[in-house]
Amino acid sequence: MSIESFAQKVFGIHSLKPAQITVINKILEKKDVLALMPTGSGKSITFQLPVIYWGGRALVITPLIALMEDQVMQLNINRIRAVAIHSGLSSEAIHLIMGDIERYQFIYCSPEWLQSELSDAILSKVRITHIILDEAHCISQWGYQFRPYYLLVNRIINKCNAVVIGLTATASQKIINDIIEVTERDLNVLNFLHMDKDIFLYKFEIEEQDKITFLRKTLTDTGPTIIYFSSKRICDEVYSILSKEYTVDRYHADMEYKDRADVQSRYMADDVQIICATSAFGMGINKRNIRTVIHYHMPSSIYQFIQEIGRAGRDGEACQSILLYNDRDIVQARRMIELDMIDEAVLYNYYHNNLQDETLIERINIFRKRFNDEELPMRLKMQFEEQQHNLNKMLRYVDSNNCLHNELENLSINSLDNTKLENRLNEDCNYCQSNEIQRYKSSVNQIELEPATAIINRLFN
Repeated sequence: MSIESFAQKVFGIHSLKPAQITVINKILEKKDVLALMPTGSGKSITFQLPVIYWGGRALVITPLIALMEDQVMQLNINRIRAVAIHSGLSSEAIHLIMGDIERYQFIYCSPEWLQSELSDAILSKVRITHIILDEAHCISQWGYQFRPYYLLVNRIINKCNAVVIGLTATASQKIINDIIEVTERDLNVLNFLHMDKDIFLYKFEIEEQDKITFLRKTLTDTGPTIIYFSSKRICDEVYSILSKEYTVDRYHADMEYKDRADVQSRYMADDVQIICATSAFGMGINKRNIRTVIHYHMPSSIYQFIQEIGRAGRDGEACQSILLYNDRDIVQARRMIELDMIDEAVLYNYYHNNLQDETLIERINIFRKRFNDEELPMRLKMQFEEQQHNLNKMLRYVDSNNCLHNELENLSINSLDNTKLENRLNEDCNYCQSNEIQRYKSSVNQIELEPATAIINRLFN
């Protein structure tokens, strides 16, 4: 049976995209792959089909619980046994999963879980044929920051000796190099990234006190919308204000797991029109009708920006990105990078047992499992310089007077060969000729309340 016929049989997919077929065929050849594909292009199917086709078993390493559970739900709908193991599960639930682990074809987990005793227990029971690094750019972008366990994924790769598949919609040459280095595999890089989405790009320099006024004028006709914030406190404050006027909810890491899951479920079902969220929301969430992405604060990386605006318009219909920024945002972005840096002074205090921050101590402990003490300062300095470089790319977008689509393409991975793009930077595309923000219909479910007179008549007549 051909892979396309198999896709129709298993998932009801009538045709695969050329990029999907290329990635799938390479995996069927049992080659290690790093696939660079736009958000919404169907990355998940490229590893799920080959695993099912060969009757294999996949360990899928993902950064977020929401991402895991969304994919597990989709697989279970298609009667494919999949499970997500994460910190939100009770000990009883984990015990039940362990007792049934051999029946699951897809096991989803976080990079932190890979270093647990439970991981060793599962891997002793089952043979993993494929290891998938979903949102693989997190190895580079988060590995040195708040998810250092990403730097140790090579240990599980070497232990399983499985086919390695990395998938991401966000990549630079530095990110690609980091992924290859950390996995210790000669990955076949398949690049299908391009800016061909039907998206309008807008940027507005707005003082902080005027941002709420802008939202109030804009949100009535933006369709399903995500508003991204760099601060959880401000996210809560803006949510509190907007909730008096709109069907809005919020999502960030300080919320309980159940509350975050409920928010995601309501948004997916169109019970909520607007989400106020930090950067974690949306990764891997397959909501196809998002029309508008608004950045209340300027992201600190051009790649974060590209990833987040890519969550709009997955249904192929028109969508828009609106970036709000001011000098305060720029200063704050630089400050956040500086505060996150582990410099020589921090390392000195660590080596002399004078460091009090337990989280920071844990991060350095993990780094030392990957790099020796002579190499570590250089690695941390390189990462700091890369963060500054990505912020400078974001500032170039903010300051640009050129076509924003061409600017984004020039700043993304395709800038590896940007000689052709430089000649087009002063050309406006159709989406840069619009000065008015796009207006989209609401898709929020309206609750029809039965009139009181009708209820009385029905009950008593």
